[in-house]
Amino acid sequence: MSALHKAGVVVSNKAAASIQCKLENSMTNEISELLDKLCAGDSFEYQEPTSRAAEFKELWDAVNDGDEEKALKIKCDLQNKAFVFPKGLSVVFIDLLVKKNRLDDAWVIFNEAIAENSDFRISSPVKCLMFTNALLKSDRVDDALLVLSKLQVPKEDRNLNVASLAWRFLNYPAEKGDEELLNKFFDLVSNIPGVPMNSLVLSPLIKIKLNR
Repeated sequence: MSALHKAGVVVSNKAAASIQCKLENSMTNEISELLDKLCAGDSFEYQEPTSRAAEFKELWDAVNDGDEEKALKIKCDLQNKAFVFPKGLSVVFIDLLVKKNRLDDAWVIFNEAIAENSDFRISSPVKCLMFTNALLKSDRVDDALLVLSKLQVPKEDRNLNVASLAWRFLNYPAEKGDEELLNKFFDLVSNIPGVPMNSLVLSPLIKIKLNR
């Protein structure tokens, strides 16, 4: 799968879900992360309204190119000009910075978004779980739980690839043998619309019982 990703191959959500179900107990964090990349790719598509300025188009081009330094600079310049950004821009930048392993910078933007709007929500389960999983890799459990509490998925959003991300989130406490934390995580994950309660997602619950 690593070779496929390097070659720029992208698979459908349905194909990713089929691979996940077949792997089940053979799933690893590395395989899960590769599936995410193969399924979703690393770009963000944005349909620019005709009224937007050229600078705003340049901003989205930088995001799509994965150039976080350029994107952040343009964002700062536009903020200084009192530019009104669309809802969801904070989530886009958080996602870009997480992918670039700039977790602290992503955390700063997350907190800025909450400070500006106490009702701030993340509507993408994929972006939310990628952020929470990155935080868990750094053992930032409380921060991960706070991020997950901000997830609010529209009813029409049902992304099959979210299963591998949910598995990775639940696998963290399972690997540590922390059943209390796993149950807490599961209560949160089970309430996320679009997360299938299949054998892959449920496997960490079985793993922790077997490892007692």
